[in-house]
Amino acid sequence: MGSIRGEHAMSSRLATVLFVAFLCVPLCSCSNPKKALIGSWKVDGGSLAGTGAGIQFRDNRAFTVTMGGQAFPGTYEWVDKDTIRETFSMGGQQVTQEYDVAIKGDHLTLTGPTGTPETLTRAK
Repeated sequence: MGSIRGEHAMSSRLATVLFVAFLCVPLCSCSNPKKALIGSWKVDGGSLAGTGAGIQFRDNRAFTVTMGGQAFPGTYEWVDKDTIRETFSMGGQQVTQEYDVAIKGDHLTLTGPTGTPETLTRAK
């Protein structure tokens, strides 16, 4: 009977370790927002909702916004751990704007100068 208790205790410890590891995976990705930002995102809320707009952030500090069949390339830099500064051309003018960044799993919120949050979901 001691053997069964020992196996149960080991199974219980293993289940606990796996559960804790499972919980840490999403937290680990959010602990480094610079890595978590990289990839393609589709707008699903905010002023651009329903436009089919999307944005792709690359690890070389470049990004491309797609909207209405057009692509708008630009660059970004991290101002601090929660803010990026984007620079891009629009209508022949160079535009620079800062956005607060919040990433939770596959959801990204960018809040820019207007204060209206744009919500995006990671494209799969």
